[in-house]
Amino acid sequence: MARSPPPNPSLEHLKKQAKDLRKAHQSGDVSAGERVREFLPRAGESWVEEILQTDLSLQEAQHVIARDYGCRHREMLSAVVAADFDAVIGLDDRGAQTLMREVDQPRGLGLLLESD
Repeated sequence: MARSPPPNPSLEHLKKQAKDLRKAHQSGDVSAGERVREFLPRAGESWVEEILQTDLSLQEAQHVIARDYGCRHREMLSAVVAADFDAVIGLDDRGAQTLMREVDQPRGLGLLLESD
């Protein structure tokens, strides 16, 4: 189940979370490895120890943060948090369609942060 974002989340706070996750991964933190395993598709069924032995890019860490908050990818989380229509415009067709489908639901944008 996705966790709830902090009140009034900012893009800077989300970037810091991604950097912290990456740093924890690099230091061999098992909980960071477990989050990566859960939310990063390329990790698949790898053991946490194997995940901690591989590189984790900042973009991948941002993806993990977005998935942890219930968004399908980091661009969608950025668009929701920033309420920045330029970010929404930057979504590919599939991402934009997904965003519009989710927003059209009775609970609106809040659903984006809770569904997967």
